[in-house]
Amino acid sequence: MSRAIIVASFGATSPSLRARSIDPFERAIAERFPDRRVYRAFTSPIVRERIESKEGTKVPGLAEAFEAAISDGMRDVCVLPALPIGGLQFDHISRVSDGYEGRFDKVSVCPPLLESRESIERFLSSLPSVFPDAFRDSTALVMMGHGNSAVSDGYLCRLQTVSSMLDWNAYFVTITGTPSPEDVVRMLSARNIGKVCLAPLMFEAGFHAHKDMCTGKESVRTVLERHGFETECIMLGMSEIPAFREMFIDGLRRCFE
Repeated sequence: MSRAIIVASFGATSPSLRARSIDPFERAIAERFPDRRVYRAFTSPIVRERIESKEGTKVPGLAEAFEAAISDGMRDVCVLPALPIGGLQFDHISRVSDGYEGRFDKVSVCPPLLESRESIERFLSSLPSVFPDAFRDSTALVMMGHGNSAVSDGYLCRLQTVSSMLDWNAYFVTITGTPSPEDVVRMLSARNIGKVCLAPLMFEAGFHAHKDMCTGKESVRTVLERHGFETECIMLGMSEIPAFREMFIDGLRRCFE
């Protein structure tokens, strides 16, 4: 075996969150691609440090995962970023991976999950079966993503544009960029929506999803309720949802081609 997959996720400090999101996702990858060795990489130094401090377990970063693959004699490495959209995290993964060109026969990086129009339409068409309560009368789905750069904002705006063009009752928001909660309020009001189901557009539903989507003083939920909307928070990361997990796996398969 000389071919490898590195699953590069932000990481999670909570063992229970890892157990229901990252762990089963990586197992599914290993089961689907038994001819490739699967390596874990957590891109967040803070997450890695906290796990080592609290649990005594050292989790590799992306560069360390590449070094382990070199030590194990891997020649073909495909990096799977556990990211629905592009942005700072994807840029980091790409930069580190580029630094290992020439040390393997082949290094490839899968694009973010929602990179293409085809993948966006597949994602949107899956939403009613994944979140059926969000597609009842006078109800809408709002998914919150990381909007920490112009690139990630662009992905979210493109998602919103395609959703609106295809008349899906699904909206996308970020606390720190565009579309903002106030942007979404205007769109929902124009559709006479009364209830909003909130879900994270994130690989795992960790601290950021809880605080910025549901519990913080200026969370998306707080803003919506201030404007009179009834809300329901669905705390499931995309790695926990079979339809989205299959999309990641299909994207990985295309990356091999």
